[in-house]
Amino acid sequence: MVKGSVRAPRNPGGSWAYRIDLPAVRGQERRQVQVGGFVSEADARVALADALVEYDSDRPVRRAPDTVGGFLTDRWQRGIRQEVAESALSNYVSIVSTYVVPRIGDVRLSRLSTRQVEQLYVDLLAGGARDGGPLSATTVGQVHRTLRRAFNDAIRWGLLNASPVTPAKVPRQDGRTMTVWTPAQSVAFLASVRGDRLFALWLVALHTGIRRGELAGLRWRDVDLVSGKVSIVVQRTTDGYRVVTVEPKAGSRRVVQLAADVTAQVRAHRDRQAVERAALGLDGAGPDDAVFADEFGRPFHPQRLRRMFGRASERAGLPAIRLHDLRHTMATTALTAGIHPKIVQERLGHTTVAMTLDTYSHVTDTIQSAAAEELHRIMNPSERGPVIGESLEETPEALRAAAKPFAPRKRKHRRPTAADEVFVKSINE
Repeated sequence: MVKGSVRAPRNPGGSWAYRIDLPAVRGQERRQVQVGGFVSEADARVALADALVEYDSDRPVRRAPDTVGGFLTDRWQRGIRQEVAESALSNYVSIVSTYVVPRIGDVRLSRLSTRQVEQLYVDLLAGGARDGGPLSATTVGQVHRTLRRAFNDAIRWGLLNASPVTPAKVPRQDGRTMTVWTPAQSVAFLASVRGDRLFALWLVALHTGIRRGELAGLRWRDVDLVSGKVSIVVQRTTDGYRVVTVEPKAGSRRVVQLAADVTAQVRAHRDRQAVERAALGLDGAGPDDAVFADEFGRPFHPQRLRRMFGRASERAGLPAIRLHDLRHTMATTALTAGIHPKIVQERLGHTTVAMTLDTYSHVTDTIQSAAAEELHRIMNPSERGPVIGESLEETPEALRAAAKPFAPRKRKHRRPTAADEVFVKSINE
């Protein structure tokens, strides 16, 4: 019986391969056959199994052509498992199984047309929700992005020459309404939770815009209480309800500066945490222990933080917003206060300033209006008071009043010398 094995990539970014050991035939030595180019270990093992059957039965295995459903639920998921975070993969699985496979799963992968993709979007908009009602354009947009990623991967793996998804017309996205607190409401919330054992968490969230998973994953080794700097290098997120610890989103690894008062509150929080741990018979918090832990010294489940924030804001009598909206509140407050967008981008962990400005366009519109009025005021002296840094005595009116009348300077004439008289006499002669 022929045997084989699978080999991992030899270099970063390399491909998987399988090897088959063939028995000696007619006195020849044993030989090996190696085939590579597989995206994942799973793909290599499937191909190895087919090859072993072919060699043992001496006839080729005819596998059924991929359908859209078969590709999306099996081959694609196995191929990207090592490339995306668990939470992202879980989201892909949910979208595919809920919205795509029940409608176009039986279509041959190579036969799917752009018209069928667009019809899928129309059907989802009309009745794609779980209860049979209309599905929002935002969710349909997520379906489109998932299919675009999947079919681009199919092209990358040599399964297709072109994607039917790329040219498909995507429904217009719903206008996103961002709910944030005003500065006065933020102050009222902090006053309400000042006695809370997690006061430092709410303070850090409002001052830095750190995401929920980043707050839950923050360790003491990531906090420098001397310089007041917080390093965002890990986050605790969820796959369903299961907690997974992963790196932050692409480009979101960053260092965030805390204000002196916020740093002092985090330091006080550490001291209170040490007392709690001692009462539980635990040693002091180590470098890998959570900065924000529950009553038993364990890291918080991210969804528990969400529920706790909801109860805290309700007790404060404030409009209901999500914990994630504290991030938007920080960014909106900072931009409105005139803090440079580049600084806001770095604190949020956005990849570009353009992303920050696009996300908070409702704020930038206000800033644009204020800038236009200020420029008009500066450029029209008759309609303005003194510019900042300009004293009252330096205004155009004051300068005109203080100016002296112009008087031409009288020229002084010197008396002719003996040499001048000789020169004039020579000319006259």
